Amino acid sequence: MGPSTDALAHPFIMTSTECLQVNMASEDQEIIFSGRQTDSRRYDQPLWPFLRSRMETFGSRVALFMTRMSVEVPIINYPQVDPYTEQQISYKDLIPLAEKLARALMKLGLTQGKPLCIVSRNSVEFALLIVATHSLGAFVHTPNPLSVPGELRRQLGLSEARLVVTTPEFIGNVEEAAKGLNVDVILVGPRDGHLNFEDLVTLASDDVILPPPPVDPKTAIASLLFSSGTTGLPKGVEITQRNIVAWIHQFQDYDGSVLTVDDTTLLFLQLFHAFGQVLILSASLASGCRVVIQTKFEIDEFLSLVSKYKVSKQRTTSDPRVSATYATP
Repeated sequence: MGPSTDALAHPFIMTSTECLQVNMASEDQEIIFSGRQTDSRRYDQPLWPFLRSRMETFGSRVALFMTRMSVEVPIINYPQVDPYTEQQISYKDLIPLAEKLARALMKLGLTQGKPLCIVSRNSVEFALLIVATHSLGAFVHTPNPLSVPGELRRQLGLSEARLVVTTPEFIGNVEEAAKGLNVDVILVGPRDGHLNFEDLVTLASDDVILPPPPVDPKTAIASLLFSSGTTGLPKGVEITQRNIVAWIHQFQDYDGSVLTVDDTTLLFLQLFHAFGQVLILSASLASGCRVVIQTKFEIDEFLSLVSKYKVSKQRTTSDPRVSATYATP
């Protein structure tokens, strides 16, 4: 029986609430929270309608760029910036593209409440697939791409993923990890016998209708991430749709000018980590700012991108050594 929108019942899968309880558990310690009061009822909404309505307001007034990797996908417009190949686009192009990719994924068997596994470094395709998965009401499972085949296989088993997207850099490990499993592989890059990312565009058709959003965003999983395994084997942590909506609201409540349509930010922290995936990508898209994607963190390139693209605001950790750890798989 596959995962549902309810919590995955497994000792190695934890909800984000359980993780918070574990981190705070102490009988002799008093935890005091302070801060401005907020109406948390607005958090109780499905992620995609919330994110979609935000992006619709930015329209064509936000000048962005697209990327082309080694393959040409001429009908795709990206609301991100690639450091190497640029093309100006608008936010409004992301919405139909994400939903088109979602319909293609549905044709391949991905359904609401099921996982799409992505094994990759940062890329525009990675970001697009995250948004497309949200639009379908499915969830993303994003292992560290440097996971050894044994650990990757274990995570595939726990998440029960049946679709894996990867790149030529990691295809060997993915194929070894998926031996004997009922897993289909989609490759972002040159064709080598696997279904290609380009094929998703041709697979999509208007006769496939996206399902309505999940009824309960409190239990609908948006992302399944795994811990580093500091205290044992890596443990899966469920991030719900409500979690992400709440985090976006909380960022904007803290300071409404943190990110605006006039800003450019750099996505250098990896998308397989919650910081890169939620706190930078999702929050940035909800704010309408321009996102520059760095595939792999290197300090010289990082500084060059900040200068070249006039990065105006940047989310990172207080310790650059921690940021470098999160950013470099």
